Amino acid sequence: MELLELKWTKNFKKLYQTKNSKWTGETDKIGEHIKLHWRNQNSRDEKNAKKPEKGELIILRQYGVITHIVRVLDDKINTESTDKNEFNIYRSVEVIWVTNDWNCPPSTSIFFASGVHFPANGKVYQIKNLKAFKQRWGEGGLIEFQHYLQQELEKY
Repeated sequence: MELLELKWTKNFKKLYQTKNSKWTGETDKIGEHIKLHWRNQNSRDEKNAKKPEKGELIILRQYGVITHIVRVLDDKINTESTDKNEFNIYRSVEVIWVTNDWNCPPSTSIFFASGVHFPANGKVYQIKNLKAFKQRWGEGGLIEFQHYLQQELEKY
């Protein structure tokens, strides 16, 4: 798994919450194409959804852990009608890594500053601009971070 295009992180949650599982994407498989939705109430998140470019990678987080890494497959925002219209835009992505231990996925604190609290708003954030990233990895540490993450995720 090559992570040189890893540039983003995003909170990830079920579009339709069920009682069967705490986790989103437990059945996702490596290589599978999925829809990564954005909350888009009053069209306010379209700009954010356009930020990742085709081929770039996004860490998906849930409940303070990393559960997926996905590759953006297109340069456009897709729309769909849902009964929850606030989650009506998505990007097509491919799963390139998914945890194999849903009882103990890797904590975000392994990779970012300890005790970091990411916004749970579902927006995508550029990793190198995050204060928690800079605290742990310094201004120019993105490549180091990518290599470290690659090694650590092989454990999961």
